[in-house]
Amino acid sequence: MNVAAGFREHGVEIDDIRWYLAHEEALRVLTYRDNPVELAELIHSGRLEADWYRMEERFVEELQEKIDTRIIDEAEVYKTIGRIEAAKRSGNRR
Repeated sequence: MNVAAGFREHGVEIDDIRWYLAHEEALRVLTYRDNPVELAELIHSGRLEADWYRMEERFVEELQEKIDTRIIDEAEVYKTIGRIEAAKRSGNRR
């Protein structure tokens, strides 16, 4: 399966993937609510920036690698597409 083609077939655009990942990252950052020093260390170290750099392209590449190495199957890709579409709807993304 070609992941990028699967996304295109379902009308999932790179901006939709970016929105989904931004939502996931927002949830991750919010887990530091009670530990601002740890969040500051994450930001200061550059790890947060590194995680966010090309996050949507890396997400697609990593998903493709998982398909190619049979770590996941097509059903998992379709579940991911569903989560991206749900995030798009919940954020009123068009």
